[in-house]
Amino acid sequence: MEINEELYQFIFTHNSSDITALRLKKNKNNSFDISFAIDQIESRKKIKNKLPLWYNNHTLLFPSVISSEQSSSEYTARYKADIIAGKSHSQFSICDLTGGLGIDSYYFSLKAKKVLYIERFPDYCKIAKHNFNVLNAENIYILNTDSDSFCHRNKEKFDFCYIDPARRSINNKRVFAFESCEPNVLSMIPEILKFSDKMMIKASPMIDINLAISQLKDVSEVYIVSVQNECKEILFYIDKYNSNDVIPIYCTNIFSDYTKNVYCFNLKAERSLPSSTYAECMQRYLYEPNSSVLKGGAFKSIAETYGLNKLDASSHLYTEDRWIKDFPGKIFEVLDVIVFSGKILKTLSHKYDRLLISTRNFPLSPEEIRKRSNIKDGGELYLFATTLFPQKKILIIAKRIIV
Repeated sequence: MEINEELYQFIFTHNSSDITALRLKKNKNNSFDISFAIDQIESRKKIKNKLPLWYNNHTLLFPSVISSEQSSSEYTARYKADIIAGKSHSQFSICDLTGGLGIDSYYFSLKAKKVLYIERFPDYCKIAKHNFNVLNAENIYILNTDSDSFCHRNKEKFDFCYIDPARRSINNKRVFAFESCEPNVLSMIPEILKFSDKMMIKASPMIDINLAISQLKDVSEVYIVSVQNECKEILFYIDKYNSNDVIPIYCTNIFSDYTKNVYCFNLKAERSLPSSTYAECMQRYLYEPNSSVLKGGAFKSIAETYGLNKLDASSHLYTEDRWIKDFPGKIFEVLDVIVFSGKILKTLSHKYDRLLISTRNFPLSPEEIRKRSNIKDGGELYLFATTLFPQKKILIIAKRIIV
């Protein structure tokens, strides 16, 4: 592919154009690959919020559209670099075995002495070299090779290794189990630990954490990472000299200004806790744990830590008369509690014409509630359709408290 000013001018000129129309249009006599140029425009549309640095720097490029879809966000890449830097000395080296777009490698380079970026596709390596030069990341070294082959022949020692297996099957379907990803990290771990004592594995938010821990064996820590309450990745940290009998799970929610809310628990303690205390009625505040806490399954731990009453075994909502400022999730002030019935639902719009609707442990979906009640979407008030112990269907009208 030819990288020149005409390529950049085409991308800039058509940055708002319809992608399908651009691909159907016949473009002749260009000094660059037109398909590659259109891929740049499509990629930029996809990463505007996820990769603001890449989006705002018009000289950075994308090797493919799928690389922009599958890459880490800048928030999560920065967080991973912070975790690894916090466990190491200032001169650490790290091997990124699945380089891809290079977001993780770049953020590692801001903390590490040396980063080795490994990628099997030559075009990805060429674009990575271009981007790292633009970003003045002079401590990143690029190696065009297959990561599995590299692990079997490598003799160089690294302080850390990082791997993010591709979660697409040969039919381009999404997969998430380690054995279904490419490369199969389970088969690579013994070789990786020969030249690096510590490694971090990125997994899909859909992965079964308990199963993954049993498959990986020497897991020291688990990080469940959300960005603005959307679960993005699960990280498994392995230290072959410091594995934990009780594995801490860090449930992290990263906000837009990169401040973080972190709740830590462990599965062994969660399982040993008695059942949560159930609320007899709704109290002044409603507490909804963030997506990382819910993914981790810290349902009893969160109630124990903050002294909350759970609404019902499967509702995963909590209530208390106290306002708990540092709660890892959303806090709502309860304004109204309505016992659910079909009749009530039909008349609810007379009192509330616009609500943000959420359901938890409830027979109807938000769309079904909206259709039956004729309540419009939006506004400042929330409707939680849920179950209060024992099996009492209720509608909670609440206003979110934002500090």
